[in-house]
Amino acid sequence: MKGWCPYELRDIDDGAKRAEVCGAGVDEVRKGVKAIMLKGGPRFVAASDETKPVPPESFEMARRIDIRCGKVGLAGEAGYWDHRDEWDHWDEVSRYLRNSQLRPLRRELLWGRSKFGLKMRRKISRKRPPQKSVFFWLTRSVWIWYNGDMKITFYGAAQTTTGSMHLVEANGKRILLECGLYQGHRKEAFEKNRNLPIDPKTIDYVILSHAHIDHSGNLPQLVRQGFKGRVFARQSTTELCDIMLRDSCFLQKRDLEYINKKRRKEGKKLFEPLYEEKDVDALMKLFVPTHMHEPREISRGITLEFFNAGHILGSALVQLDIRSDHGRSHRILFSGDLGQPDQPIIRHFEYPAGADILLVESTYADKYHPGADDVELRLEKYLKYIDRHNSKLLIPAFSVGRTQQIIYYLNKLRERNKVPREVKVFIDSPLSQKATRIYASHREVYNDEARRMIEEGKDPLEFPGMQFVGSPEESMALNDMPGPMIIIAASGMCEGGRVLHHLKHCLSDPDNIILIVGFQAENTLGRRVVEKRTPLRVFGEEVELKAQVEVINALSAHADRAGLQEWIREVKDNVRHAFAVHGEPEKVAAMAQMLREMGVPNVAAPQPGQTYKFV
Repeated sequence: MKGWCPYELRDIDDGAKRAEVCGAGVDEVRKGVKAIMLKGGPRFVAASDETKPVPPESFEMARRIDIRCGKVGLAGEAGYWDHRDEWDHWDEVSRYLRNSQLRPLRRELLWGRSKFGLKMRRKISRKRPPQKSVFFWLTRSVWIWYNGDMKITFYGAAQTTTGSMHLVEANGKRILLECGLYQGHRKEAFEKNRNLPIDPKTIDYVILSHAHIDHSGNLPQLVRQGFKGRVFARQSTTELCDIMLRDSCFLQKRDLEYINKKRRKEGKKLFEPLYEEKDVDALMKLFVPTHMHEPREISRGITLEFFNAGHILGSALVQLDIRSDHGRSHRILFSGDLGQPDQPIIRHFEYPAGADILLVESTYADKYHPGADDVELRLEKYLKYIDRHNSKLLIPAFSVGRTQQIIYYLNKLRERNKVPREVKVFIDSPLSQKATRIYASHREVYNDEARRMIEEGKDPLEFPGMQFVGSPEESMALNDMPGPMIIIAASGMCEGGRVLHHLKHCLSDPDNIILIVGFQAENTLGRRVVEKRTPLRVFGEEVELKAQVEVINALSAHADRAGLQEWIREVKDNVRHAFAVHGEPEKVAAMAQMLREMGVPNVAAPQPGQTYKFV
């Protein structure tokens, strides 16, 4: 009697194949199914024992078996035949079944006790070398030893400050620490962001330290190219990513419309956005909000825990405990962006202990920030200046973190009557408005001073005379309004957003002040403003820089050299390997030297694409 039990092969996202038992459960398969036969090209059919057909009622059961092989082919419609007549196909079938990645399936289907099953076993045994030979076990041991080591590859934020991306490989899993946008020359940045250095389909998990675009901004591109794993981040980071990445889509679309209008006239190839809002929708479904101080086993032998990084709302230090199958264990501590101690609103960073591998940012490893008192004194000075000259104070600022800090300091000046009544304050960024609302909804992370203001009935993120600008028409109207006024607009590095329109109108007036309040990466428009290069290209047009340019480093949300030293001193006791990342070459060199001076034995400043193995 001819029985039947069809197996259907389906594509799955990582390029492997999946066989699904459409008819029988595993118990029935063990009893009745004795071989997989190949007939008519890429079609697999299982034939049951001629004396023990699989009962039809068992076909309601289904069990999946992963086949990690490359090119078996898709299954066609299941067919039937008497296996006794199809032995001439066995050579082709056995080639697939000898693949080491098919052993689980082979055990399930071929190791029966019937005469047919035993005959098939003997036929396979004759076609492969003995598995238990000395050569086999030696090769197997070497392979396990070589592939069992943990590896870290540094793809982004290596010898630079943007495009943060580090790959951890352990216990057969590939874990991406962040996936940020590279920022710099437009063409170079576009190519780097479009052409990811790794195959997204092979990534199992992403861990995100915080929501800034240079750490999260290329996640939708990762999803667009096939990533379907999980993204672990704090709840507030998840909320901020939702609004920031949608805003990134909008800005890309709007800026490309402006640029492509010119390229179309010149007959050049039009640019396309890196990703669209549908990619952000797909990404947000993959987020797994994770609380601080709650260890979570994300995979066998891999445990994730978040600690406060004190950088922006939701920023986290990432700790990964990895226990390999060979008894070795490692604890990785990734700083993400470490916050400046005692900054407004957000609590001070924490000091997780016990890490033996440290990845630490180097943004200001060679500089010290001035104190907070300097910020208020200088802001007061600029406010008096624009009040006298009826001019504008333009502050390019990140919508998340920096904008809320400036609002906080202006609020304190307003309390002390240090803001002239005639000075109007405009927050020209819909994203800043949304981010400020999220800040206001997570008061559990506020520091003592911000909580005291709330207890006194004061809102640290709002004061009379402050206005959020909504529509583009309202934004453009600010360019025609007389001063004195303060305009706070994104983006912080002047690489996109409404700040570009304001720069175009403010740069040529010597009475205006351009106030830079954060780090400006190399090759960004913000860096060229700081360096006072002229003329500057804004929207493809040259504009003479005549306005005053001022810089306040004390508003930086990144720890300076003193803050970094304080943190490293507390976490370095067990560190055996340290890597200086997220900094330009002179910064990571300063960080590497600092780590050596503090007694860390193995220190490196990795190059992009460099891999390190740990036994």
